Amino acid sequence: MKTKVAIVSCKDYERKNVLPAVAKCVDLCGGVASILKKDPHVFLKPNLLMAKPPEKATTTHPEIVFAVASLLKEHSASMSMGDSPALGVYSNVLKKTGMEKIAQELGISLVEFQESLSRKLPDGIFHLELAKECLETSCLINLPKLKTHSQMLMTLAVKNLFGCVVGTRKVNWHFRSGIDYHYFARLLVEICLALKPAYNLVDGIIGMQGDGPNHGDPRAMGILVGGENPFAVDFVICRIVGIDPGELFTIKMARKMDVFGTREEEIDIVGESIENVYAKNFIRPKNHPLLFGPPFLRKSLRKHFTAKPLIVDSECKKCMACQKICPAQAIYMKGENLQISYQDCIRCFCCQEVCPHKAILTQESKVLQIFKKFFPDYSGKA
Repeated sequence: MKTKVAIVSCKDYERKNVLPAVAKCVDLCGGVASILKKDPHVFLKPNLLMAKPPEKATTTHPEIVFAVASLLKEHSASMSMGDSPALGVYSNVLKKTGMEKIAQELGISLVEFQESLSRKLPDGIFHLELAKECLETSCLINLPKLKTHSQMLMTLAVKNLFGCVVGTRKVNWHFRSGIDYHYFARLLVEICLALKPAYNLVDGIIGMQGDGPNHGDPRAMGILVGGENPFAVDFVICRIVGIDPGELFTIKMARKMDVFGTREEEIDIVGESIENVYAKNFIRPKNHPLLFGPPFLRKSLRKHFTAKPLIVDSECKKCMACQKICPAQAIYMKGENLQISYQDCIRCFCCQEVCPHKAILTQESKVLQIFKKFFPDYSGKA
C-alpha cells in the first residue's frame, strides 16, 4: 500500500487562504481522524531556528501553525508547541517569529525543551536523547519550513526533527559527526523513526533557496506539502525543486536502511501534480564536499578538497554567536577580530548557520576550485 503525499497550492499567508489550504492538505491524506488518536495531546514542532521575522523565510510561518492548531484543536484534549532554537533566548525567538502571538490567540502551551529521555531503535546504532515532550506525546505534528541547507542539501520534514535534540546536545552531535554527512544522516533518520510524527506539513508558501538554512534567499513557491510519512514528503519536495531525491543524504541513508516511503513506487501524490507546481531554476546551496579516503591522507584531503567557513571582518559585529555554537571551540578573538583555527575546525558550518549578520562565507581552496572545473558535479558524495 502506498503512502499519500498531498500538494496544495496557497498563494500567500492571508489567513483566509491558509486555513482552507491546510484543511485540504490534511483531508487529502485521510483527514483529522487519521492523524489523531483517542483523546490525544497534540504537540506542534515548527522550525524555530532563531529570532527572525516570518518574512525572512528562516522559520515556519505563524499562520501555518494557526491553521493546523485551529483544525486539530476541536478534536484534541490539549495542545503544546515547542522547539530548541540554535541561537537566542527562547522567549525572544517566540516573539520575533510571531509564535507567541499565535499561541496566546489559541491558548497553546509554549514549551522550551529542557529534559531529555533516552531511546534506542532495535536496529539502531545511536543512543538517542530527545525532548521528553516529543517522545511522550501521542500526536507529534511536524511543521518544517521548505529550505535549502548548505550541509545537508535541504532541511525538510526529517531534518526538522533534529530540533527535538535538547540544547547543547545538538552541538555534541555535530562534533561527533564532523564532516561525515552519512553518519549525520543516519542520526537524523534514527531520530525521525524514533519520534514517529503523526503528520508532517511543510511550509512552502515562501521557501528559501541558495545558501540556507539562514542566509539563503526567500523564494515564492506557493505550496503546502503534507503527509504521514516524512521521508515521502521530503521525496516529493525534492522532485518539486528539481533535485534527485537520491541526492538527499537522509533519503539515501533511509534507502540503505530499507525505510518505507523513500521510493517513487511507494508514494501516491494527491492534489496538485508536481508539473503544476514545479520550481523552475531553484537555486541549490553550495554543498560542502565530504572528506573521504584513507586515514593517513585525510588531513591533506580536508585542507585541499573541503570548503571552510571564512569570517568577513567588515561584516562581523562581534556578537560571538559563532563562538558559542562552535562544537570544536575553533573560533577565538585575535586582536580586534575573530579567527578560526582550521586545524581544529570540523567543517560542520554551524557558525555560518547561526550568524545573524551574514558575516561568514564559504571559502573553497584553489585546488578544489580547479578540481570542480574539470568535475563540475563533484560534491563529495560517496
